[in-house]
Amino acid sequence: VVGSMIKKFRNSLLGFNREDVNKFILETKINDETNKQKISELNNKIEELHGNISELTLLHNQTVEMLKEAEARIENFKKREDTLTALSESIGRLYLVAEANAKSIMQSVNDSAEMSQKVVDRNIEIASKAENELAEISELLNSKTLEYTEVINRLQLQLTDIKRKIEDNQTDIEERKSELAFILK
Repeated sequence: VVGSMIKKFRNSLLGFNREDVNKFILETKINDETNKQKISELNNKIEELHGNISELTLLHNQTVEMLKEAEARIENFKKREDTLTALSESIGRLYLVAEANAKSIMQSVNDSAEMSQKVVDRNIEIASKAENELAEISELLNSKTLEYTEVINRLQLQLTDIKRKIEDNQTDIEERKSELAFILK
C-alpha cells in the first residue's frame, strides 16, 4: 500500500512534490469524511433495525397472548367434550332402560329418544363449531409464526450486512490513517 502511495507522488528537488502530497492529504480527508458519514448512516440503520426488533417483540408477545387464549379455548373445548361424553353415556343408559320396559312405556321412550336426539344434534353442532374454531386458530398461529420467522431472518441478514460494511469502513480508515502517518513522517 505504501509503495503504491509513493508512486502517486512526483519527485522534486527536496523529496516529493508538495502539490501531490497536499492533493493526497485532501483526498484522504474527503475519503475519511465519506467513511464517517457511511458509518453514521449504518448506525442509524442499526437503530432503525432495533426499532423493528421492538415491533417484532410486540408482535411476538401478541402471538403468545393469542396462543394462551387458544389454549384456554382448547381447555374449554376439552371440558365440553367431557360433558358431551358424560351426556352421551347418560343417553345410552336411558336408551337401555327404556328398551327393557314394556310396550306400555314405549311412547315415553320415543319422546325421550327424540329429546336425546336433539341434545346429540346440538352437541354435534357444538363439536363442529369447536373443530372449525380450532382449525382457524391453528391457521392463524401458523401464519403469524411464518411472518415472525421471515421478519427475524430478514433483520438478521440486514444486521450482518451492516456489520460487514462497518468493518470494511473501519479497515479502510485504518489503512488511510497508516498511509497518512507514513507520509507525515
